[in-house]
Amino acid sequence: MNCGEVKDQILEIFDWAEGTRAKTSEKLMDHLAGCVECARFASEQSALDAALAQALTPPEVPVGFRVGLRRHIRRERISRMLVSLPELAILASCIAVALLCVALLPMAVAGEAAAAMAAVYLLEMAVLSSLDEEEA
Repeated sequence: MNCGEVKDQILEIFDWAEGTRAKTSEKLMDHLAGCVECARFASEQSALDAALAQALTPPEVPVGFRVGLRRHIRRERISRMLVSLPELAILASCIAVALLCVALLPMAVAGEAAAAMAAVYLLEMAVLSSLDEEEA
C-alpha cells in the first residue's frame, strides 16, 4: 500500500478513537507500523475525531417530535391524494366514454350510426367542458 491509499483508508475510518482498529486491514496496520508520516496522520485524525466528538453533541429531540412528524407525513399523503383527484376524475370519465362507445357500437352496426355518433359526440363535449372547468 502506498501512503495515499493508507490516508484514504484512515479518513474512511470515522470511529478511530473508539478502538475500531479491528475494522482495519493488516496491510494498513503494517504500513502504519513502518511509516512515521502515516502513523502521525492517523494519530492526528484520531485526536481530531475525539475532539469533535467531545465538542459536538447531538441535539436533544423533543418528546413529541416523532408523533408530530408522523402527523405531518399523514397530512402530506392526504394532500397529495387530493391534488391527484382531478386527474383520477379525468381518467374515470375517459374510461366511461370508452365503455359507452363499446356499448353503442352494436347500434352503429345495426344502422343507427347517426344516433350513436351523436351520443358519443355529446359525451366527448361533456368531458371536454368538465376539463375546461377544472383548468379554469
